[in-house]
Amino acid sequence: MFNINENDIPYPYERFRARLKEGESFAVTGLTTFLRLFLLSKIKKYAKKKVLMVTSTEQTALKYQSDLKTIFDLDAQIMPFQDVSMYETINPNLYDYAKQVELLLEKPDVILCPVKSLLEKFPNADFFKKNCLKIKVGDTIDLGKFSRQLVNLGYKKTTMVSDISEFSIRGDIADVYSLNPHPVRIELWGDEVVDIRYFDNETQKSIEKAKETTIYPVYKFITAGQEDLVKELQSELDDDTPEENYFEGIEVFQSCFNKQLTGILDYFKDYVLVFDETTEIYSKYELLDDECEKRKEDLLKYSASTPLPLGEGAVAGEFLSRANAGEGNNLNNHFSYEDFLRETSYFQKIGLNNFIDGSMFDVIEFNAQPLRNFEANLDDISDFINSYAANTTQNGKSEWSVIIATNYPERVKEILSEREIYNVDFQSATVCGGCILEDFKTIIITDREMFNKRPKEITSTKKSYYKEKPEFIENINDIKPGEFVVHTIHGLGIYKGLSKQEIDGQLKDYLTIEYANKDRLHIPAEQINLLCRYRGSGTAKPKLSKMGGRDWENTKTKVKKAVETVAYDLLRLYARRKMQEGIEFLPDTNWQIEMEEAFEYTETPDQLKAITEVKSDMESSQPMDRLICGDVGFGKTEVAMRAIFKAITSGKQAAVIVPTTILALQHFQTTE
Repeated sequence: MFNINENDIPYPYERFRARLKEGESFAVTGLTTFLRLFLLSKIKKYAKKKVLMVTSTEQTALKYQSDLKTIFDLDAQIMPFQDVSMYETINPNLYDYAKQVELLLEKPDVILCPVKSLLEKFPNADFFKKNCLKIKVGDTIDLGKFSRQLVNLGYKKTTMVSDISEFSIRGDIADVYSLNPHPVRIELWGDEVVDIRYFDNETQKSIEKAKETTIYPVYKFITAGQEDLVKELQSELDDDTPEENYFEGIEVFQSCFNKQLTGILDYFKDYVLVFDETTEIYSKYELLDDECEKRKEDLLKYSASTPLPLGEGAVAGEFLSRANAGEGNNLNNHFSYEDFLRETSYFQKIGLNNFIDGSMFDVIEFNAQPLRNFEANLDDISDFINSYAANTTQNGKSEWSVIIATNYPERVKEILSEREIYNVDFQSATVCGGCILEDFKTIIITDREMFNKRPKEITSTKKSYYKEKPEFIENINDIKPGEFVVHTIHGLGIYKGLSKQEIDGQLKDYLTIEYANKDRLHIPAEQINLLCRYRGSGTAKPKLSKMGGRDWENTKTKVKKAVETVAYDLLRLYARRKMQEGIEFLPDTNWQIEMEEAFEYTETPDQLKAITEVKSDMESSQPMDRLICGDVGFGKTEVAMRAIFKAITSGKQAAVIVPTTILALQHFQTTE
């Protein structure tokens, strides 16, 4: 954690603290990124308020979040935004919505908010209080009533919970995936809740127990009590649209169902509002507002002449036109620029501006300058540090503090000690660059200035739906005629399509599966959970199973025996390997870190996981046995290069075995 001397208070900083305590709005100029973050970290302390900082992009917010943690040990949360427009009939990402609701209700100390997030509308706090279900151990629950309540809140019943908005009831166990990080399992004894625990939606294994849980609505509105409005809307849908209160694309009508939608700023009225370059924030908001208005107009124009695609059906434009012409412009799904100007006028605002726009009359000017790049010239770095270290106070101490933020502290210490430079503080590397803080008599030097090491872009991690995985089949839209599927009982066949058939006097939807000898199986559409997509190796078509007889049972029996044999052989193999001693490679050296930092591209999460596990294997005394799989261009070589370098720095040799001469040449050129 960086320490800046605040005892000898410079005049600009004294004014900064005073304005915060007085609750005044003002602008600050003469900033570098480091000073920007330093001032941001002090706002809560002196203003006695939490902080909402608006950034122009998500990438800026990610960099600030990383440096606030590294430099000042300050945890900042980023408000996510939806990638789809509020005027498109596409379902939003419920995982992003869950994170948004979490931040709105929990109100953390520091929130970094990309300007795009501010355009979205949300239910007010009363909506969540009135429409949530709170369940505690010891409560009495009627599962039938509980199921109806969940449906009213927008949940869909499934056989197994895997994504947000789903619930299942099996005997005395109810699973619900609400807007929490993990789904919750509620176990009853009779009607009494005896156990509540969160579990992993992929493995279905329990994670932690809880004494209570809260289930929030899935959507920003509730259709219960507004059935007439739903029927009016559904009357303009075609016959294929499902007759249910919540259907795909219904979010485009959110302002019709909930007239109390509000903006993010309404939740944070007691916060200090900080703009990262005020002019840029305002101009970008206005641009995004214009874009939303255009999308809204396109939606209305399109739907006036053409049925609007919505889910599996279509909405005529008449409903949309009436909604938009209604009192209060009921189709306004975004927080407009005028709304933004009005709401921000009530806040204490701080503009961190290097470009003064005149919107704030009180301007505090600091004197901070970015550092030049030394291009790894060690003599230049030493001369630069000495030029400031030569300025001393009466007691002989240097007037200036020098802080070096680097990934290679031992190497830099060695370099500086050779030049008799010792009075330097070392800190962890930062994303932001170095600077000269004249007001604080402090110099920050980073790897960027010393070695021309550019920090890699920080990638955001957005959670995708579990059902987007290729093997998963939940509904008829997940498979296409001609695909190979596996039926739990009858085996491998070809899906031929959906058809209506009258069997035993009942007209129902059936899925048709074709097996060997052109035999066909018709299964009710509601039994689609018995199917999974076939995943085989190679391009050869698999052999279809025969209906009837014991063909599929024999196949499963053979597979079980083969698996048992493989398991036995693996058990013997790994028992023998466990008894053997392997090479225990050295932990990462400074050279290893420097080599890895030289890679041009930011590692993907899967790459980072593979790199970490490979290094862990190499540093263990057990022989490594690991396979790295990935498509062409997915970064397998980068993982291998790190392992090779680690072996060499540990005093060992490394061999790369490839199938072709061309590939050998490519790897040779890469290592050069």
